[in-house]
Amino acid sequence: MKVRAERLDEESIRYVYKTYMKIDFPRSELKPLKSILSLIQQKRGEGYGFYDKDELTGYAFLIKAPSGRAYLIDYLAVLPSLRDRGYGSACLSALQNIR
Repeated sequence: MKVRAERLDEESIRYVYKTYMKIDFPRSELKPLKSILSLIQQKRGEGYGFYDKDELTGYAFLIKAPSGRAYLIDYLAVLPSLRDRGYGSACLSALQNIR
């Protein structure tokens, strides 16, 4: 299975946050949307959607290391209806190809 990673624009980030992240992560672990958008606007973070054909299968939010040579996976999730099908592994593989 192969998925492609696409950088999310602000509108897509807002959609993913409100539709999925609030369900996928405990409130105590979820940063406010404003904080996530701020990291991205400061070029210190990136948001990605993972797609199988044109279907969103998962998403990730990354924080860049100060050197810019490494990333911390801040959030990674597969959509609830697609879990246990190998999409998580496919998403991690797709992350290896981002620059």
